[in-house]
Order: sequence, then structure tokens, then C-alpha cells
Amino acid sequence: MDELRAQPRCVCEPQAGLKPNMSTVSKHLSVLKNAGVVQDEKRGVHVYYRLRCPCVVNFFECAEKAPMTNARAHARAAGLAGRGRRA
Repeated sequence: MDELRAQPRCVCEPQAGLKPNMSTVSKHLSVLKNAGVVQDEKRGVHVYYRLRCPCVVNFFECAEKAPMTNARAHARAAGLAGRGRRA
């Protein structure tokens, strides 16, 4: 998703730090296209994908933060429950 945030990308372009095969990436992009998250554009023999709705990246950023937020909430709740038993 971060790759698509900046500019349209082709499956044929190597992705820094990633080593999935083109078949896997194509399948994932197909699923995202069917869900309306990405849009494709044919350029000669290559297909380029771009985010259809760039705000979807915010969802992923939020999802990455959710476990830590949840852990803090549980820690606070456990601390409050522990105080309630001692009183």
C-alpha cells in the first residue's frame, strides 16, 4: 500500500525489501481491485495499479496502532481493578 501511495506501480517493478513473486502480488492486487481499493490502467503490455481511495492507507496505520492502544487500555483496567479489590 505504501508503494501505491506515492505513485501508480506495475507488478513487474521490483519492490525494495520485498521478495514475493509476481503471481502472488498480482493475486493480491486483483482482490484489492475487486474490492474497489485499487484501480488499474493498462500501459502497453504492463498494468499499473494506483490507490483508488488514498485514505485507505490511514486505516492500515490505525490498524498497526490498535494492538498497543488495546494493551494500554487493558493495563489501565487491570490497575483499576487491582485497586478496587484492595480497598
